[in-house]
Amino acid sequence: MTSFEKELFSADDYDLLSLVGGFKFSVFSGKFVVLEGHTGIRKYEKTEIIFRIKNRFVKILGDGLFIKQMTKNFAVVSGDIYSCEVSDD
Repeated sequence: MTSFEKELFSADDYDLLSLVGGFKFSVFSGKFVVLEGHTGIRKYEKTEIIFRIKNRFVKILGDGLFIKQMTKNFAVVSGDIYSCEVSDD
């Protein structure tokens, strides 16, 4: 987040930050992940899917994972979701 964005938004404005070049993901019942703000895919396997988000990555781990829907910056991943994490590598 840039210093300009930090001045505009607090941590409580998470939904708004995703609209200003940020990202947001939600896990539903351990069966779906909805990701907003990705910039592409780094890795795609049945047990691990990694999306690029600016200078970082969102890693989804599970079993039987597949991309159910994907557009330029929006994705829905389906399967048995074990974890979802953000990393720098």
